[in-house]
Amino acid sequence: MNEECIFPNELKRMRKEAGLLQSDVANLLGHTSTDRISHWEKGLAAPSVVNLFKLSILFGVPAEELYAGLHASVFESLKRTQSNDVYEQFITPPGNSKTFSENAATSAHRI
Repeated sequence: MNEECIFPNELKRMRKEAGLLQSDVANLLGHTSTDRISHWEKGLAAPSVVNLFKLSILFGVPAEELYAGLHASVFESLKRTQSNDVYEQFITPPGNSKTFSENAATSAHRI
């Protein structure tokens, strides 16, 4: 079977740094087998939003850090499509005076 990484991530590295086995992570998340953990680590599937948040808490990092490469790719894709003020208004959170480009520079710097 040809397994292609669709969702690049840092899950395996972070799990190993935490000294955990896939079975440990599966148990902590309430799964009975390691199949899902294995698929997530290989990038063949992505965790649900709830499991993503659980992983984020487990490893003590923001969710986007678990999928830093994917996050950066999506971020750059959005930045490239930026074409007018309407987009700036859409992507700029309420109460944030920074433009999308300014937020992009700040967020990219954190990664």
